[in-house]
Amino acid sequence: MFRAVNFETDHALACKIVKFTPETTDRQRKMLDKEMRVHANLKHRNILEFIKAIRVEPNTNSPYYPGLYMLLEYAEGGDLFDNIGKLSCFMLSKICT
Repeated sequence: MFRAVNFETDHALACKIVKFTPETTDRQRKMLDKEMRVHANLKHRNILEFIKAIRVEPNTNSPYYPGLYMLLEYAEGGDLFDNIGKLSCFMLSKICT
């Protein structure tokens, strides 16, 4: 995930990028489409809101790398796994003292 910024609104978003290569199969593309549809329909306060997706196909005249760019709500506070690690260390320090 990357942090993206809309320069017009100064609004931060999370950007998940899945690169397309010559080896990307139709089946993989269909799975990505399904992931987007599922994520777009999930509405819960603990799930990042799906904003939109942009597909850049290979062999097009685009300055962007070919792939699927999924824009999601940006969550402050960093990566979930980083925070789980911090919580585990905190819990261990409480247990060991």
